[in-house]
Amino acid sequence: MRVLNQRARDQIIGGLFIAAVFVLVSPMLFDRNALPVGSVTDIDTTEIVVGEQSKSTPQSLTEIESTRTRLSGLLDNEGYWVDSETLIGEPILGENAETHGSKPAWAIQVASFIEERNALSLRDKLTVLDLPAWLVHVRKDGRKVTRVGVGPMVSLESAKIMKERLVEDYPESIIVSFKL
Repeated sequence: MRVLNQRARDQIIGGLFIAAVFVLVSPMLFDRNALPVGSVTDIDTTEIVVGEQSKSTPQSLTEIESTRTRLSGLLDNEGYWVDSETLIGEPILGENAETHGSKPAWAIQVASFIEERNALSLRDKLTVLDLPAWLVHVRKDGRKVTRVGVGPMVSLESAKIMKERLVEDYPESIIVSFKL
Protein backbone atom coordinates (compact mmCIF):
# COMPACT_ATOMS: atom_id res chain seq x y z
CA MET A 1 0.00 0.00 0.00
CA ARG A 2 1.36 3.36 -0.96
CA VAL A 3 1.32 6.16 1.64
CA LEU A 4 0.61 9.73 0.53
CA ASN A 5 3.25 12.26 1.34
CA GLN A 6 2.45 15.39 3.35
CA ARG A 7 2.22 17.66 0.30
CA ALA A 8 -0.33 15.40 -1.44
CA ARG A 9 -2.46 15.24 1.72
CA ASP A 10 -2.39 19.04 2.07
CA GLN A 11 -3.46 19.44 -1.57
CA ILE A 12 -6.38 17.04 -1.12
CA ILE A 13 -7.54 18.74 2.09
CA GLY A 14 -7.21 22.17 0.47
CA GLY A 15 -9.25 21.03 -2.54
CA LEU A 16 -11.97 19.64 -0.27
CA PHE A 17 -12.06 22.91 1.69
CA ILE A 18 -12.45 25.00 -1.48
CA ALA A 19 -15.19 22.68 -2.74
CA ALA A 20 -17.06 22.97 0.60
CA VAL A 21 -16.86 26.76 0.54
CA PHE A 22 -18.16 26.78 -3.04
CA VAL A 23 -21.09 24.52 -2.10
CA LEU A 24 -22.01 26.83 0.79
CA VAL A 25 -21.56 30.15 -1.02
CA SER A 26 -22.84 29.39 -4.53
CA PRO A 27 -26.57 29.33 -3.60
CA MET A 28 -26.17 32.86 -2.20
CA LEU A 29 -24.56 34.08 -5.42
CA PHE A 30 -27.30 32.70 -7.66
CA ASP A 31 -30.35 33.44 -5.47
CA ARG A 32 -32.70 35.58 -7.56
CA ASN A 33 -34.95 36.43 -4.57
CA ALA A 34 -32.23 38.36 -2.77
CA LEU A 35 -32.76 42.08 -2.20
CA PRO A 36 -30.84 44.31 -4.59
CA VAL A 37 -28.03 46.32 -3.04
CA GLY A 38 -29.32 49.60 -1.60
CA SER A 39 -32.97 48.54 -1.34
CA VAL A 40 -32.86 48.39 2.46
CA THR A 41 -32.60 52.18 2.62
CA ASP A 42 -35.86 52.47 0.65
CA ILE A 43 -37.92 51.12 3.60
CA ASP A 44 -40.27 53.76 5.02
CA THR A 45 -39.75 53.81 8.80
CA THR A 46 -42.18 56.62 9.60
CA GLU A 47 -45.07 54.19 10.09
CA ILE A 48 -43.37 51.88 12.62
CA VAL A 49 -45.42 51.71 15.83
CA VAL A 50 -44.49 49.60 18.85
CA GLY A 51 -47.68 48.35 20.48
CA GLU A 52 -49.90 50.72 22.41
CA GLN A 53 -46.96 52.36 24.18
CA SER A 54 -46.37 54.80 21.35
CA LYS A 55 -49.85 56.28 21.93
CA SER A 56 -49.04 57.11 25.55
CA THR A 57 -45.71 58.80 24.85
CA PRO A 58 -45.78 62.20 26.60
CA GLN A 59 -46.07 65.05 24.13
CA SER A 60 -45.43 67.97 26.43
CA LEU A 61 -43.41 68.91 29.49
CA THR A 62 -46.62 68.99 31.55
CA GLU A 63 -47.38 65.39 30.68
CA ILE A 64 -43.81 64.38 31.52
CA GLU A 65 -44.02 66.18 34.87
CA SER A 66 -47.38 64.59 35.67
CA THR A 67 -45.95 61.11 34.88
CA ARG A 68 -42.92 61.80 37.08
CA THR A 69 -45.16 62.93 39.95
CA ARG A 70 -47.38 59.85 39.65
CA LEU A 71 -44.36 57.51 39.62
CA SER A 72 -42.63 59.26 42.50
CA GLY A 73 -45.42 58.09 44.78
CA LEU A 74 -44.92 54.48 43.71
CA LEU A 75 -41.11 54.24 44.03
CA ASP A 76 -38.74 55.40 46.73
CA ASN A 77 -35.37 57.07 46.13
CA GLU A 78 -33.52 53.73 46.00
CA GLY A 79 -35.79 52.18 43.33
CA TYR A 80 -37.98 50.01 45.56
CA TRP A 81 -41.74 49.80 45.08
CA VAL A 82 -43.37 51.55 48.04
CA ASP A 83 -46.17 48.98 48.50
CA SER A 84 -44.24 45.69 48.11
CA GLU A 85 -40.77 46.99 49.06
CA THR A 86 -39.35 44.98 46.14
CA LEU A 87 -36.61 46.39 43.92
CA ILE A 88 -38.09 47.60 40.64
CA GLY A 89 -37.75 45.13 37.77
CA GLU A 90 -37.71 42.06 40.01
CA PRO A 91 -40.58 39.63 40.64
CA ILE A 92 -42.89 40.48 43.52
CA LEU A 93 -43.40 37.61 45.91
CA GLY A 94 -46.72 38.04 47.65
CA GLU A 95 -48.73 36.36 50.32
CA ASN A 96 -48.24 32.88 51.65
CA ALA A 97 -50.45 30.50 49.64
CA GLU A 98 -51.96 28.96 52.75
CA THR A 99 -53.26 32.35 53.93
CA HIS A 100 -54.41 33.71 50.59
CA GLY A 101 -56.70 32.59 47.78
CA SER A 102 -55.70 31.57 44.29
CA LYS A 103 -53.41 33.71 42.15
CA PRO A 104 -52.43 33.24 38.49
CA ALA A 105 -48.80 32.30 39.29
CA TRP A 106 -46.89 30.84 42.20
CA ALA A 107 -43.32 30.46 43.41
CA ILE A 108 -41.47 28.91 46.32
CA GLN A 109 -39.63 31.28 48.62
CA VAL A 110 -36.82 28.99 49.77
CA ALA A 111 -34.96 31.36 52.10
CA SER A 112 -34.15 35.00 52.91
CA PHE A 113 -30.69 36.34 53.68
CA ILE A 114 -29.28 39.61 54.95
CA GLU A 115 -25.94 38.73 53.30
CA GLU A 116 -26.44 38.63 49.53
CA ARG A 117 -23.49 36.26 49.03
CA ASN A 118 -25.36 33.59 51.05
CA ALA A 119 -28.39 34.02 48.78
CA LEU A 120 -26.15 33.75 45.70
CA SER A 121 -24.63 30.56 47.04
CA LEU A 122 -28.02 28.95 47.65
CA ARG A 123 -29.30 30.08 44.24
CA ASP A 124 -26.27 28.50 42.59
CA LYS A 125 -26.82 25.21 44.48
CA LEU A 126 -30.45 25.11 43.36
CA THR A 127 -29.52 25.94 39.77
CA VAL A 128 -27.05 23.03 39.70
CA LEU A 129 -30.03 20.80 40.64
CA ASP A 130 -31.81 22.13 37.49
CA LEU A 131 -34.26 24.18 39.53
CA PRO A 132 -35.31 27.59 38.14
CA ALA A 133 -33.88 29.62 41.03
CA TRP A 134 -33.48 33.42 41.16
CA LEU A 135 -33.05 36.27 43.61
CA VAL A 136 -35.36 39.06 44.73
CA HIS A 137 -34.08 42.12 46.61
CA VAL A 138 -36.54 43.54 49.14
CA ARG A 139 -36.55 45.67 52.23
CA LYS A 140 -37.96 44.16 55.38
CA ASP A 141 -38.28 46.36 58.47
CA GLY A 142 -35.88 48.88 56.91
CA ARG A 143 -33.15 46.29 56.18
CA LYS A 144 -32.19 45.03 52.73
CA VAL A 145 -32.88 41.33 52.36
CA THR A 146 -32.24 38.97 49.45
CA ARG A 147 -34.82 36.24 48.95
CA VAL A 148 -34.17 33.05 47.01
CA GLY A 149 -37.09 31.88 44.94
CA VAL A 150 -37.87 28.91 42.71
CA GLY A 151 -40.46 29.01 39.96
CA PRO A 152 -42.75 30.39 38.79
CA MET A 153 -45.44 27.74 38.50
CA VAL A 154 -48.79 28.37 36.82
CA SER A 155 -50.85 26.28 39.22
CA LEU A 156 -50.98 25.98 42.96
CA GLU A 157 -50.80 22.20 42.56
CA SER A 158 -47.45 22.49 40.72
CA ALA A 159 -46.18 24.76 43.48
CA LYS A 160 -47.17 22.21 46.14
CA ILE A 161 -45.25 19.49 44.27
CA MET A 162 -42.17 21.73 44.04
CA LYS A 163 -42.42 22.57 47.74
CA GLU A 164 -42.49 18.86 48.62
CA ARG A 165 -39.31 18.44 46.57
CA LEU A 166 -37.60 21.25 48.52
CA VAL A 167 -39.01 20.87 52.04
CA GLU A 168 -36.63 18.10 53.13
CA ASP A 169 -33.54 20.27 52.60
CA TYR A 170 -35.25 23.64 53.15
CA PRO A 171 -38.05 23.15 55.71
CA GLU A 172 -38.77 26.89 55.92
CA SER A 173 -39.81 27.02 52.24
CA ILE A 174 -43.21 28.57 51.61
CA ILE A 175 -45.46 28.89 48.59
CA VAL A 176 -46.06 32.52 47.66
CA SER A 177 -47.85 34.37 44.89
CA PHE A 178 -45.63 35.50 42.01
CA LYS A 179 -46.08 38.66 39.99
CA LEU A 180 -43.79 40.39 37.51
